[in-house]
Amino acid sequence: MFDLENDPDNINNLAGDPDYLERKEALRTELFQRLEQEEDPHMVGQGKVFENYEYARANSRNLYSRFLQGDSTLLWAWIDSTDVEWNRLDSIRKEHHIDL
Repeated sequence: MFDLENDPDNINNLAGDPDYLERKEALRTELFQRLEQEEDPHMVGQGKVFENYEYARANSRNLYSRFLQGDSTLLWAWIDSTDVEWNRLDSIRKEHHIDL
């Protein structure tokens, strides 16, 4: 969440700033309402459909959950190790009690 007028390079993420909590919650509510209106599979308990596309290579299936679990065998040509915020990933793992 960024102030595009005063921070056009999106350097200062305001999502954790208490002054923006109300706006953040309003955006979250709007997002969830739109996803429900569009019957997004994640909103109706069918999110696994994204993890199991039949045309995906076996090594690419369940990529997100495997990534969060630290699976080093993933093949992902579109990303390299410098694209990942490893410290943030570690904090997400701790927050959600994901042990490796």
